[in-house]
Amino acid sequence: MDDLADSETPDLEHLRRQYEEAADEGDTDAEFALGVLFSEWMDPPDLDSACRWYERAADAGNVDAMVNLGLICAERMDPPDLDAGRRWYERAAEAGRGEAMLGLGWIHEELARPRELDEACQWYERAAETGNVDAMLRLAYLYQELISPADPDATRRWWERAADAGHSDAMHNLGVLHHAFMDPPDDEAARQWWERAAEAGESRAMNSLGLLYSHWTDPLDLDAARHWYERAAEAGNYNAMNNLGWLLHEQMDPPDLDTARRWYERAADGGHRRAKINLVRWRIDAARRRLHPASDRESENGSE
Repeated sequence: MDDLADSETPDLEHLRRQYEEAADEGDTDAEFALGVLFSEWMDPPDLDSACRWYERAADAGNVDAMVNLGLICAERMDPPDLDAGRRWYERAAEAGRGEAMLGLGWIHEELARPRELDEACQWYERAAETGNVDAMLRLAYLYQELISPADPDATRRWWERAADAGHSDAMHNLGVLHHAFMDPPDDEAARQWWERAAEAGESRAMNSLGLLYSHWTDPLDLDAARHWYERAAEAGNYNAMNNLGWLLHEQMDPPDLDTARRWYERAADGGHRRAKINLVRWRIDAARRRLHPASDRESENGSE
């Protein structure tokens, strides 16, 4: 396996012969490596050959091979073989492998028809108990979006587990949950989660903090909003670029029209629809200001 991992352009034919010689002598690692070679390095992949070698490795007890067989059978074969995928994932799950439990949850949630959400939750919960963060995220999604009625407490619990494991997307989602889905909203809790996510580099949380300080706090704190919008914008978040333009154009007193235009343009260049509209508004407003420097303006909310 090291030869495959360490080389950008390996000699696949040479490696195949080398691994086959070792596999013929009972080397399980070589059998697994051949599965990887045929499934990941060949162009196009040779999934039938990959499965043969993975099966030899799996029958010798290689759990990684069992997981890869489950993935190939359930998601990469055309048509998929869900029964075989389940069997291989179940063997790996019996060996304690969280990725296999996650795969079984995914089969029950997304691939089985009709969906089997109770079974999906059971497998995701088993995977989560092994520390699998992806399973925690799937559970939060199921309890919010797919299970009826939605269970905000369960959603929060699983996002908190993922957040405590360091997942910044879960931290951001917890902020959204507290702000938009709790009754009554808890914007202080939302702020705390968004700040944690922002410090972990999550630009959406930075943008959410900008929205919080520019729209949802009483009194508004436009300097704080500008700080967070700028951090998100510099991280490449087009919503924040547009929102920063709107803040400077429509909310700051006096407005900073030149800087607002630059941020609108950056967002518009990235394909942001609202920024394109706001840029037209900015041009109309700038022309009106030149004609009537002291006129009052009325505006609509253009941030998101």
